[in-house]
Amino acid sequence: MTTASAKYFVSADGKQLGPFTGRQIRTKLFRKTITPDDYVWRDGLGDQWVPIRSILDERPSDVAPPPAPETPELRHIEITHPDGSPSTLVEVPEKVFTNHRQRLSKRMVRLRRMIRPAGTFWLLPAGF
Repeated sequence: MTTASAKYFVSADGKQLGPFTGRQIRTKLFRKTITPDDYVWRDGLGDQWVPIRSILDERPSDVAPPPAPETPELRHIEITHPDGSPSTLVEVPEKVFTNHRQRLSKRMVRLRRMIRPAGTFWLLPAGF
């Protein structure tokens, strides 16, 4: 849409609606209260109403594009195979590695709580 402050008027089902911002028009399209085949008018179009689909690619001139997505930090992990075949080097995102390590350490804490200290006896049912 051309500018952040542009006001758009929509003609849908024979009714004139608006004024709307570009964001409101996109929301109405998403909710299917208007269609891309309905008509829109904004200042600068003169007397001409155009299909909404023709203005969907307009971007506000004063709005900066969103930042590029961050590339994840990778950690190299060597996987050794018990059968003696060559090891494999794998790249894993640092976040995944850290989360997995935290889950493993939580499991280890639970296991340690389950293991009885040396010198105590387990009472097992007869037959074991």
